[in-house]
Amino acid sequence: MKSKLIPLTKWHTVDQSTPDLDIDWPRYHRETGLDCIQWIQQQERTGRCQLIIERQSSRARLTLEIFDPGMISEYYLLWS
Repeated sequence: MKSKLIPLTKWHTVDQSTPDLDIDWPRYHRETGLDCIQWIQQQERTGRCQLIIERQSSRARLTLEIFDPGMISEYYLLWS
């Protein structure tokens, strides 16, 4: 099975010329939900998923990549 990508949040970057990316983690934890982020981190430790920061031009987004097909259902039942 291919992995499934689920966008969690997105934002615009200020300076596209620098490789550094300033991420307001407290804001995105509040926006996504701290309980959800903690659940995702627990799933990451078991290798079921990973958080990815995708960057394209002046946009960036935090995405959840799910490797375990059973976790897709769990995610949608718990957090959608």
